[in-house]
Amino acid sequence: MMKSLFEKIMTGLDREWLETHIRALLDKEAQQTFTAYSKASEYTYQLLKECGFKARILRFPADGKTVYQDKCTPIAWDISHARLTLLTSCIGVDSPVIADYKTEPLSVVKHSTSTPPEGICTRIITEEQMLAGEECTNAIVLLAPDTRPRGEILTTLLDLGAIGFVSDYTEDKLRVTDHVQWTNACCEKNGWHFTEGEREFIGFNVSPEIGRAVRTAINTEEVKVLVESDGRRYEGHIDAVTALIPGRQKKEFWILSHLYEPFIDDNSAGVIGSIEAVREILSLIHSGDLPQLEFSIRSVFASELYGFAAVADYFGVPLNDRVMGAINTDGLVVTKDKSKQKKFEVRYAPPCIPFFGNSVLKTVIEEFMDVFPDYSIIEHDNLKYYYGDDCFMSDPTIGVPTMWLMHPSDGLHHNSKQNEQDMFDLDALLIHLTLITGFLGKLLTIREESLAAIIKQSGGHAQKTLDSESKKSAIRPGTCYRERMEYLMEIEKKRIRSFSQVSEIPGIESILNSIYIPNIDLNAGEPSSATWFDYASGIIIKRITPGFPHDLMRIPYNERTPLPGNIFSNVLSHCNGLNTLQTAIKRAEWETNTILSEKEIKGYIFFLLKLAEAGYLYMTNKNIITRKHIVKALQDVGIVSGDLLLFHSSKSAIGCIEGGDDTVIDALLEVVGEYGTILMPAFTRPYIAFDGRINKSRNFRPFNPLDLKNTENITTGSIPKTLLSHPGAVRSRHSTHSWVGIGLRAEECISKHELFDPPASKDS
Repeated sequence: MMKSLFEKIMTGLDREWLETHIRALLDKEAQQTFTAYSKASEYTYQLLKECGFKARILRFPADGKTVYQDKCTPIAWDISHARLTLLTSCIGVDSPVIADYKTEPLSVVKHSTSTPPEGICTRIITEEQMLAGEECTNAIVLLAPDTRPRGEILTTLLDLGAIGFVSDYTEDKLRVTDHVQWTNACCEKNGWHFTEGEREFIGFNVSPEIGRAVRTAINTEEVKVLVESDGRRYEGHIDAVTALIPGRQKKEFWILSHLYEPFIDDNSAGVIGSIEAVREILSLIHSGDLPQLEFSIRSVFASELYGFAAVADYFGVPLNDRVMGAINTDGLVVTKDKSKQKKFEVRYAPPCIPFFGNSVLKTVIEEFMDVFPDYSIIEHDNLKYYYGDDCFMSDPTIGVPTMWLMHPSDGLHHNSKQNEQDMFDLDALLIHLTLITGFLGKLLTIREESLAAIIKQSGGHAQKTLDSESKKSAIRPGTCYRERMEYLMEIEKKRIRSFSQVSEIPGIESILNSIYIPNIDLNAGEPSSATWFDYASGIIIKRITPGFPHDLMRIPYNERTPLPGNIFSNVLSHCNGLNTLQTAIKRAEWETNTILSEKEIKGYIFFLLKLAEAGYLYMTNKNIITRKHIVKALQDVGIVSGDLLLFHSSKSAIGCIEGGDDTVIDALLEVVGEYGTILMPAFTRPYIAFDGRINKSRNFRPFNPLDLKNTENITTGSIPKTLLSHPGAVRSRHSTHSWVGIGLRAEECISKHELFDPPASKDS
């Protein structure tokens, strides 16, 4: 049956309609501005109406301060003119204008701000020169070829006085030399977009070919440029578009297609392709090739991640009662380089919300590969259950299990080359849409009378999964192999039971009882030392706010740090107030065939502590350290009242401290008493080299001896920073190895430690 359905879909998809509207939407979105975004959403809305769908536009603030599920809406941005012109000739550069918004909108970084009308004439220096101490006030910085234009380097160059940057970074420099890479998220903190109050800058993207030529010239002589821009940030709005096609049940299945990114595969093809997929399903229903819709279809078009969070909040989270699942249509096969690979990458809906759609997708994929035997499916173990990008609503606090059937990256991701006409492979797109449309057709028209056969197939898929998982050895030493397999088996059984959303089926228990754990002995070995993994057994976490933390808007701006990588969201999805954190870690590891290192687990624990302090979640910890514990430990090693204590700390080595930094300082002051003194290192890095070693980090900052209360440049941890803000604390003036002190002899100890003394001189 599926073979016939696939053939009808292939012939039914409208090639000319797809190409026309994909190109038309791309032309609007390529401008990157919020004025263009309004035109793109209006175009999508009108197209849905022309197709006979009942569509709506949902309007949300673009003010840089409204937050949905810890995703802060971007501040609106428009631009009409931006250009970077060489005022010094460079060998290998044909035209002095090396970046021009009018000829290539991607050459300007979104949210760049304005210059005076006449522009700014300034020097362009390299990133290497900047980090070597070159004066860069009012300069523009050409980043190193492998430096992605992201927040870390932006913060550094703005701190050092530069007005912006030029990037020639691409994901594949050997293959793409004369095109530019899009800079999609160059914010100083966690977000993907600029928010209210963030610093101004101007950014340009140039090709690797131009970047090499300019870099060579800079290393030979001073190079000057003219920087022009009329970019402006302002409070505006950003739209989402949605359309509902009612089914027999009110429960909806969402098709997520994100607007507002300036590429065919990312994502005008996803937007137009998803509309065409729904049109084709309705056409097949009308012709009798598919039964009537069992579930309702809701198409949702919004900005990636942020817009979908806003839409979810609009309909009211959690959405479990309203929505049964979703599919993300980002990253369809549209370029010839991708189509040569003949591969699809599948990311199933994660198991925290059991969803029978995974079983249906497995069935459809098998039948698709019988029809298209040249194609293969990739299931990355650590991405098989994925919470990133537009799959974030799989989070149990949101309640929309989301799958993603995409194409692996081909090195042209976010590169202007993929938008060229001769790179567009419509035939490959049609095959990808055939798979997605076939899946949607089978899932959304599922009937009680066909369930028995599908559930039997699902039981076979479950057993095949368990057989495969039993042969994988990614299991923590000393943990129970059978416990892991029992957990994975329960995932498969819950997924099959979720078919009850369609109808209760007699005999389902016999299929579930036939699923078994293969009798294969995988010895997990002797337990190894796992201090932080063991520590996690005393922690229980309950989520308070809906959605995975992302922009960290509840945390003060200067205290926001990058989110932990790897499988942090998988871990957080299991933190329900019942399991220990150790159990959550084990389940996330089992789901993704990953073993977290002690360093990673420690990072997770302290990040979760930060989230708890900010009110994202509630944490109970049996291992928490109190002021009394610290006082006793200090006294046990012989510290008494009146001592002068030289104190260096690694707070994260201890564990969670009740009250944090202040508790440590209060305990120290209690032990040394009224006549004691505490000194802590408050070292900085205002040097490009020290003791024969080059400072290769990006935390080089000049030291200002007139601003001794500045804590931002201290590199020796948070406790000295907190002590410096304590009443009565003083700091020495030394340029690299200053000390902060409090107590009776603090001033005496550090007052003679001058700016350029040896760090450990007799006066230090």
